Amino acid sequence: MNEKEGPRERLVAAAKKQFIERGFESASTNDILELARSHKGSMYRYFSGKEELGVTVLESISSEFLDGLRQLAAKTGTWEEFVNRWIRLLMKQVNSGKFRGCPLSRFINGVPSNSAILKKIGKETYETWAIGIGKIRLDFTHETNASSAQIKESGHRILRFYEGGAQSYLITEDNTVWISLKNDLLQFA
Repeated sequence: MNEKEGPRERLVAAAKKQFIERGFESASTNDILELARSHKGSMYRYFSGKEELGVTVLESISSEFLDGLRQLAAKTGTWEEFVNRWIRLLMKQVNSGKFRGCPLSRFINGVPSNSAILKKIGKETYETWAIGIGKIRLDFTHETNASSAQIKESGHRILRFYEGGAQSYLITEDNTVWISLKNDLLQFA
């Protein structure tokens, strides 16, 4: 954790790391507090409990993913260039040992079924991502008559390719998965 961050920021960063690596249910509050170099009093000053901290982490994951894709899109001129750069970024994460799959999937897979609020926000996050990535694709393809439903479905399809590729890589550790993902995304343009 960054020494210059305040206690709330350290708690969110530590929780995000624990939730993504271990899953929400398996991540213990004590481990989060230790990683954040904080204590329970500090946590409860900012959050009513682990679930509220989870909501904040989901919001962070949502904005980071979409902001990253939007920044990537701003640096590229075509869908093909965007896809190639995205795949290179994923490969860079793989090669550095930092690739853990889709952060939203990793988080949500560890949420207990009785946590309706986290499941609801996870679904909303996925929908937000679908619309966001659908709009990015639309900007590159210049489709002027696409409905909001078509944009959303386009985003869902891209996310299914991404999720499938990420899960396939995590299972097989076969780098050719990324070539297939790239080809699928490029054919989709």
